[in-house]
Amino acid sequence: MQKKQNNHLEQLSYIINNKDRHQKDLDVLSEGIENIFLIGCGATLSQMYVLEYLLDMYIDIPVRIMNSAEAYIRAPKSINKRSLVITSSHSGSTAETVKSAEMAKSRNAKVISITANKQSNLANASDVVLDYPSEGIAPSESKLLLLYIIGFKLFELFDIESDNLIKQWQEMPGVLWEVRDNSKKQAAEFAKKFASKKMFYIIGGGGAYGAAYAFSICKFMEMQWLDSTSLQCGEFFHGPLEKAENQTTYILLKTEDKTRELADRVEKFLLEHSDNVEIIDTREYDFGDINREVFSPIILWPIMNLFMEYFAEATGHDLDKRRYMGKVKY
Repeated sequence: MQKKQNNHLEQLSYIINNKDRHQKDLDVLSEGIENIFLIGCGATLSQMYVLEYLLDMYIDIPVRIMNSAEAYIRAPKSINKRSLVITSSHSGSTAETVKSAEMAKSRNAKVISITANKQSNLANASDVVLDYPSEGIAPSESKLLLLYIIGFKLFELFDIESDNLIKQWQEMPGVLWEVRDNSKKQAAEFAKKFASKKMFYIIGGGGAYGAAYAFSICKFMEMQWLDSTSLQCGEFFHGPLEKAENQTTYILLKTEDKTRELADRVEKFLLEHSDNVEIIDTREYDFGDINREVFSPIILWPIMNLFMEYFAEATGHDLDKRRYMGKVKY
């Protein structure tokens, strides 16, 4: 356990310790940005929802999330010299993401990439590369912390005060580990109760939706080969509620942003109509005087990761086991 904690803190502290370097690299951004595109695939796409929510809170220009493959194939006309395109890929070699970055560069957009490989094709197609250690147990949290750095740099461009938020951000490595550690009991109980289930509906809203999406397509479908789908809280009452019954399993993710009232409504309904409901609520965790609306979305990620470690142990299906990804041509 101590080794894992040290690994986690070391990986995330690298980002905190390199804050000034990353912020200096981001000095290439200038006034005149008219729109922002957040582009990725799978887990990296899901993490973009945290930044989208943050920017929507403070900045009055359009922010759009796109899957990498759709981005380069559709090549939106609105990507131009006044666009900021933010991409992410752990390896830096995700073909669709590289093509999207290259398309954006051909339009003279500014491109920022987040990757563990500074020598990658994605890095070569970018104006700015924000890096993190390639080895470690917290790649998701690493990428999310870097997305916050980009957000704070944009605050500076738009004359939005962020000094206090940056100070709070610097505390996140310890906070994220403590939250992970404090979720052990619930994670163990979840695994014991739900390990035999074969279908999961993951529900979230606002900054939590990205975690719901990753929980579904990455954790359950990719890593456990189980049926799953993600739902937005605001959409639940427009069709999906009809599936609520005791044999249906739900995981509801709740943060402390403006969409919490939507999650509260879903929770009330589910508890009345299903016996298989797991609620992960950041309000149950103490993370000091940190701005809970801004940072509660990232708090979900170490909890989700630990849940799946316990779940995989209960099912006997290793999280790293694959039958197609990286195994066959597709």
